[in-house]
Amino acid sequence: MFVNELNLLYRPKRILYYIDASKEDIDGFCRGKIPEEIGGFANTFGTYDGPGVFFIKELEKNVIGIEFNIDGEIDKNNPNNNICPQGVKSVVLDEAFFFSVEIDNEVTIDTDMIRRVFMEKPSGNLCRLYTEFKLKNNPNYIGVFSGKKKLRLLYEAELFKDKATPVLTDEAANLTKDDLYKYAFRDLVTGHYNWNHILAYIEMPMELGVADFAFAHFDIKQFSVINEVYGHEAANKVLKNVVKAMNEADYIFTSARCHNDNFAMMIKDMPDDEMMEKLSGFFAGISVLEEDPNYEIMYRCGVVPMQIAMLYGNRVADAAKLAQSMGTHQDRTDIIVYTDKMHEDVQWANYIKAYVDTAIENDEFVVYLQPKFDITSLSSDNKEKSSAASTQNMEAAHIKGAEALIRWNYRNREFLAPYRFIPFFEKDGAIGKIDDIVLDKVCAALNRWKNEGKPLYPISVNLSRSRLYDKNLTKHLASIVVAAL
Repeated sequence: MFVNELNLLYRPKRILYYIDASKEDIDGFCRGKIPEEIGGFANTFGTYDGPGVFFIKELEKNVIGIEFNIDGEIDKNNPNNNICPQGVKSVVLDEAFFFSVEIDNEVTIDTDMIRRVFMEKPSGNLCRLYTEFKLKNNPNYIGVFSGKKKLRLLYEAELFKDKATPVLTDEAANLTKDDLYKYAFRDLVTGHYNWNHILAYIEMPMELGVADFAFAHFDIKQFSVINEVYGHEAANKVLKNVVKAMNEADYIFTSARCHNDNFAMMIKDMPDDEMMEKLSGFFAGISVLEEDPNYEIMYRCGVVPMQIAMLYGNRVADAAKLAQSMGTHQDRTDIIVYTDKMHEDVQWANYIKAYVDTAIENDEFVVYLQPKFDITSLSSDNKEKSSAASTQNMEAAHIKGAEALIRWNYRNREFLAPYRFIPFFEKDGAIGKIDDIVLDKVCAALNRWKNEGKPLYPISVNLSRSRLYDKNLTKHLASIVVAAL
């Protein structure tokens, strides 16, 4: 049976509205059949979860119900204001903690089966950064919630160790030095160092006996897929395998799990080809998912060469993350080496993003029309000569239309080709403003030529594909055309 460990939950004091449930009712619920008197209140304001099957110790029976905020009780003076189930039983549930897992929905649900799921599969997820819990041997509450092809189970847990309260109340004296060090410099899931720890070495590498170093920052592509499909236990194992590989590599001075699925490494300086070979082998060695050997784990890594790393100092991670963000392939591991041009491009992109509105106000964007000719009007002799694109051939051909092309007269000092600004505006969303300028100028020109009695031809205007997701696009474009008339 598939079991996916989810998380630890807290629920405050609340009220459960319920109806009695037979074994047939519970089986039907697991197949998605929810009684209307309960199911009709799914997603209602004040509910803590969807409808569920509950095994409540106080009731000594199985029920189907839904949990509401304790303030959401029935308004007996004004029945029209009621948002809670009426005509059903209710019971107040005390605040409690729960551990949750997902299982296949093709199983028969009963309390004994649920107990086996939790008791026979010890979980490390009951240990958190500031607290530790243990499952209750005789819980007051077990909940079953239906999802798409899965069932989510909640099993009551009790607090075993509480180190959160001293943190919340600023009682540092109640925390040991070991606790404080762990919270500051260790990652709870893997036990490895965190970003705070490696940052100290970046600032003081001589403490490692390191004269110089290169730097790498990487993450796991589609890590959420591993979490959702194979479960948190499998995902955490992947994180631990990454840490194990970093600790075993002789060319890695020190490393850290920074956050989520992001890691950092200080590595030995070496020629680029050797570095790529080392890192490629490193990622290949941690690319197999133990739970499914057919699933390939892929990574996205940014590398900062030694010379640049030494120049950037404690800002080296910014450079590595920038290179890391360039890894966009979905079907393989990306290892991107940082270059100064990447930084220059980012600076330019940030600058023009801030300046674009001023450029529009100053009318710096210029539209040119590239004509389209109908060469079918040429004689056969002229057709043979058309490859030379002579002026006579063009005059002999008929103009059929044009394509609008944009150039940027940057600060009225130099003309920028589209590659200097279009890709950047595509990324930051400003491309829509540029599209609108071109359309507006083309419509204005056509209207002017019409008033002057000149012949009119179709003019094509480019539109960014990203704008096709705007449901109001056609209305917006039409308003530009109408305004130009």
